[in-house]
Amino acid sequence: MLARHLNEVVAAARAILATHAISFPGLPSATLAAALNLTAAVHDLAKATSHFQAYLRNEPYIPALKPHSLLSACYAFHRAQAIPDLPWDDVIPGLIACAVAGHHGEYPGFPALALAIKRGITTLHRQLDALDPAVFALTPGGVSLGPGFTHEDLDRVARAVADLARSYPRRPLDEKIRHRILGLFLVSVLLEADRTVLALGRLPADAPLPIPPTAAT
Repeated sequence: MLARHLNEVVAAARAILATHAISFPGLPSATLAAALNLTAAVHDLAKATSHFQAYLRNEPYIPALKPHSLLSACYAFHRAQAIPDLPWDDVIPGLIACAVAGHHGEYPGFPALALAIKRGITTLHRQLDALDPAVFALTPGGVSLGPGFTHEDLDRVARAVADLARSYPRRPLDEKIRHRILGLFLVSVLLEADRTVLALGRLPADAPLPIPPTAAT
C-alpha cells in the first residue's frame, strides 16, 4: 500500500511540474525535476516503521514512535546529497528535508529543522531501529530509495543540518529569497500531489497523468 501511494504521489508531482513553466536561476531543470521527484518519493518513507504499521492495523504501538515526517526528512536530506551535479552545497538537500518535514504541518526552515532533529534524535534512532529495511528496495516512479540509512548516517545528517542552519544566515539575501521560494514550491507541489492522490483514492487509469520523459530521475 505504501509503495503504491509513493508511486502515485511521484506521478502526480511530475504532472504538476509538467504543466507549469517553472525555473529557478542557477538550478538546471533536470536538478529541479530530481529534487521534486525525490521529495515526493521519500515523503512517507518512515511509515514503514513497525509502530506506524501497527497503528494502521489498529494494534498496540508506542505513540511517540508513530510520527513519520521527521525521520523521512532526515532520510530525504541523506538521499538528496546523491543528486548529480548538485549546486549550492547542502541547501537543496535541506530544502527537500524541510518540505518533507513540513508536509503535515508548518514548513520549518533550516533552524527549526535542526532544532527538531536535535531534540528528537533519541526518538529518531528508535524509529530507525523499527524501520522495515525492505522500504529501501522500493523505486517509486523509478526513484531509488536505496541504498539504506544507518545510525551513523542519521547522526551525520543531524550534524550537517545543524551546520547548514548556522552558516546559512551569512548567505546573500537574494540567494536566500530564491531558496525560500524553491522550498515553498517543493512543499506546495508535494501537498497538492498528496492531496490529489488521497482524494482520488488512486490515479484514474483512463486518464493518465502527463509525465515528462526525462523526469524519471
